[in-house]
Amino acid sequence: MSNHHTVVIISRALFQTDPMNTRCKENDCFDEYDDIAADILGRLEAGESLKTALAETITTGSTTAKKPPYLSARSRRPSNG
Repeated sequence: MSNHHTVVIISRALFQTDPMNTRCKENDCFDEYDDIAADILGRLEAGESLKTALAETITTGSTTAKKPPYLSARSRRPSNG
């Protein structure tokens, strides 16, 4: 199985379970976990167990995932208007 297919499988599993409660299923965001899945695959290829790879990536964050706009520093500042 190629890495691409493995990332797709991991991403779909995360989409179905939505462990970070992003509400991706309700919003049809099928690619919500793609970057996180890639990080998990990288950890697996580096020899980490699946349990560790999942836990570390989800609790510490993905190294490749982009922060959603609602988590950016700008969106947390009070508005001036």
